[in-house]
Amino acid sequence: DRGERLTPKHRIWVEPEDFGRLIKPERVELIRHLRGKNHVVFNELVKDMDRSAKSLRRDVNLLAKYQLVSIERDYQDGHGGRLIISPLSLVLSR
Repeated sequence: DRGERLTPKHRIWVEPEDFGRLIKPERVELIRHLRGKNHVVFNELVKDMDRSAKSLRRDVNLLAKYQLVSIERDYQDGHGGRLIISPLSLVLSR
């Protein structure tokens, strides 16, 4: 014991068949885009990332499966809800 404070880490178990899919460049870019943000509205994310809603939804759902992001529906004024994507903290800083 060196007397140093340990930093808690978020660990995930990735199914072998998902591992290759999880680290594709588009998903890494998505994680980088979300990093440091509190939350992003899905429709704005589609515009920001310049991707189709279908492919982005598939990527967000895979990241949510492994608890890298959370997906919530925000209802406004009784209208259909909008999807809110929030990155989950992977590493807690000291």
